[in-house]
Amino acid sequence: MGYVSRAVPADLLNAVPPNLSPPAVKCGRERRLVNVFLSTLLAVPAFRALILQAVGLKGVGPAAEVFCDARFRDDPGPADIAAPNGLIRARGARGATALIDIAIGAFSADNHDEVKRIAEHLALARSRRIGRVITLSSTVPDQAFVAAVAKEVTADAGGVDRLRPLTWMDTVDIAFHLLERKAIDSQVGVFLLEQYIHCLKEEVVRETQARAERDQGALFFTSLGPDWNAFVQETAERGEIDPKDPRLAAIASNWLALVRSLSLYLTRGTPSDEDILRFPNVRARNLRTRRDVVLKRLRSSGQLLATFHKREEHASTIMCVDVRRQEVVFQLQLDGPSDKHGSEAIRDLAQAISENRTLGATKIKIFWPTEKTPRAITCKQAINEPISIAPPQHGMLPDRFIVERTVPCDKILREPDSFVQLLGLELRGFRASTRHLLHRGLPA
Repeated sequence: MGYVSRAVPADLLNAVPPNLSPPAVKCGRERRLVNVFLSTLLAVPAFRALILQAVGLKGVGPAAEVFCDARFRDDPGPADIAAPNGLIRARGARGATALIDIAIGAFSADNHDEVKRIAEHLALARSRRIGRVITLSSTVPDQAFVAAVAKEVTADAGGVDRLRPLTWMDTVDIAFHLLERKAIDSQVGVFLLEQYIHCLKEEVVRETQARAERDQGALFFTSLGPDWNAFVQETAERGEIDPKDPRLAAIASNWLALVRSLSLYLTRGTPSDEDILRFPNVRARNLRTRRDVVLKRLRSSGQLLATFHKREEHASTIMCVDVRRQEVVFQLQLDGPSDKHGSEAIRDLAQAISENRTLGATKIKIFWPTEKTPRAITCKQAINEPISIAPPQHGMLPDRFIVERTVPCDKILREPDSFVQLLGLELRGFRASTRHLLHRGLPA
């Protein structure tokens, strides 16, 4: 079924309604993504309202018009500058509420055509009193790109005050948020949001599996943004993070996008597109609230954290990037055994982990009710001295266990492509090696 606006109004030139019918689906990759996003924006008012709220605008109501490649008839703009990918406005209104510019990949200050296009659309927004120019890309544009756009925009165009960036994964977060809160009354709306998530998941899987062949893509990550390398280098030199560093907000947003992308990839091959990203989760009020949670931890402890948990799993997988210590830590938290045979259970656990070469440095942390700090042992120790792992203390057994894998990455942390690839590989490897614990929990 296609979801289209009414006939193109007289004040627009060459505008095309977004359409999910077969001809649109069979078109090129970039065009397909634009159609899928704008069609969902048009057909699901709650989704549209939260997208606009995320960029500081009020909704345009249930009766909205959304168009692709729209130009204004009385002000078409330079012929060598591409039209905005999308235009949103209340039905019957003149002008627009927002313009949308979509990048396949990330916006770059080195791409002069992109800089010039965004600058031209900001000038258009100023002259026609359009509230926002929304950019949609894999990562949030860095300071260099925004500065390059600001140089192109004339003073009377108001600078970059109307520019509002979003990532593709921000839109997935909003879709999951609506589904989680059961905020969609229409079954058609629920179906469309599920299809939108599934479409972007397929794109994530396709790009992850073709990393060696593709250098960029709509959802493809080579780093946590162009500011990441300098941020890591300066943190290593100073040994601390400046809480007022203006780059932190973009890094936090890009971390949200990256872990959402990883969560989509981890659910590949499953019949339903469940939300396995439990922290930062979509239950927060809005995108800014979720970003602020990440930002607070990054400023205070220098850590970027994510937790993944599928419905059928007995434990959560925790991934923590510690920028100060220059390492990545993966954890699996398990409740303690229910009877006095706990030592045998942990010995079996240690044996299973030690047989996997990728987890050779894995440690087991044991938390006792009578001890303030956990006892940590290696898998090798657990196998050689199983009785020392969990002997009952005064008739008590350990409260819980943490299976922990630490990956030093002081050098690779500064290599953007290698670092993001390392995160994905290590996360998948850790989950694969502990899948018997994820699905069955600790043996009784």
